[in-house]
Amino acid sequence: MNGPAYTTLAELVADKADTNPDFQVLTFVTVGDDGQLQDETRTYRQLNEHGQALAGGLSHLGVAQGDNLAVMMNNHPEFLETMVAAGILGAAFVPIDPRAMGAKLSYMLDFTDCQGVVCADYALASLLAVVADCSQLKWLLVVPTTDEFYPPAAQPAVKDYRDFVITEGQPVTPVAQDRRIPCS
Repeated sequence: MNGPAYTTLAELVADKADTNPDFQVLTFVTVGDDGQLQDETRTYRQLNEHGQALAGGLSHLGVAQGDNLAVMMNNHPEFLETMVAAGILGAAFVPIDPRAMGAKLSYMLDFTDCQGVVCADYALASLLAVVADCSQLKWLLVVPTTDEFYPPAAQPAVKDYRDFVITEGQPVTPVAQDRRIPCS
């Protein structure tokens, strides 16, 4: 196999952000309130910068190598940014269907021992309904899909995703990943 070998998506994105920063690698299409299609793109640079900013914010919430964090949202740019941030931190990314609720959601969060959830605002009500059953949850980070979103006062703490990706700080050093494939 030719070319560099990457162990995480974060490594690939960081390399591409250095070599081809303005390439529009992702395009997300949504239907606006007016019924028209709207594009939202991410360049390698944006994906890397947002992933880095999110990794810094998640690190301040206590996320570290080996931790699990759940992601509950449809196809949004923030889904990929969270994947990049998890790779930077060496955390496991646990995707959960944003339609999950009740005992099923509680079981998935408990079984995977997720300490926090990055979710879209449309999944927040389902999460808040089960947090009492998921004592390991320390935080909920919400991606607003409307301008009218305000984090509710709740336990665990509910935070706004936008506050995490606008923060400029020192880049987070990616956790070294083991390139060996474990054998059973």
